[in-house]
Amino acid sequence: MLELLMASKEALLREVLKLSAKERADVAIELLASLESLPMAEADEIEREWGAEIERRARRVLAGESAGVAWETIERDVRETLGRAVSRVLAINTEADLEDELRPG
Repeated sequence: MLELLMASKEALLREVLKLSAKERADVAIELLASLESLPMAEADEIEREWGAEIERRARRVLAGESAGVAWETIERDVRETLGRAVSRVLAINTEADLEDELRPG
């Protein structure tokens, strides 16, 4: 069942990536908006799953199975990634540039 679901997602993604940049942006906006209006039960389930994941990771650290990553390293990596993303966005001057930027590959 999981393989079928993953294959369906991959097929859907391939089809969406064939759309124009504007159409893909519209799809992305709709997908993000759908996450903000999750039914309470689904939101609660996601919250429980995140809680379980946090607990699993904490247990691994406490058991010495994972050293974790220093905050300074994470902060530096996030700043570098965001800096590159902002630079790319600021460099986009025309719709053609936007289409090139959003084109996969």
